[in-house]
Amino acid sequence: MSVSVIKYGGAAQSDAALRSAFAADVAERVRSGDSLVIVHGGGKEITALGERLGLDSSWVDGQRVTDAPYRDVVRWTLAGRVNQDVVRDLVALGVRAIGLTGLDAGLLVARRLGNGALGFVGEVTQVETAVLTDLLAAGFVPVVAPLAVDAADGEV
Repeated sequence: MSVSVIKYGGAAQSDAALRSAFAADVAERVRSGDSLVIVHGGGKEITALGERLGLDSSWVDGQRVTDAPYRDVVRWTLAGRVNQDVVRDLVALGVRAIGLTGLDAGLLVARRLGNGALGFVGEVTQVETAVLTDLLAAGFVPVVAPLAVDAADGEV
């Protein structure tokens, strides 16, 4: 089975016309028989919620420093609002989208970047593809919030 992984960035999510076009494109590809996995971002939403909560953002080489309070904001935003919004948009067009995070069934494993200078920011080192393969075989389009477990200490 050939599978395409699509990264759906936060910038595209913040514009209603782009959101609509993205969902329509995915729906068309699914109707054409493509197997897709969507991995979304949500940086703008994360920043907006952090600001509403009075948290300051800091950046190192273009990457957000994610301390423990900001990690909660990232989790709430990606696993909650953004993931559910993407799934909702796709389901409205008849796509059998299913939302999950990289934490579900151990889907994503990561290692921390920057020797801790970035806080809880990491890079994916392992993907448990069987989870995705099973969902795809059942006719679902997995929509993945990019949260992962750190292999070294089990932190998100």
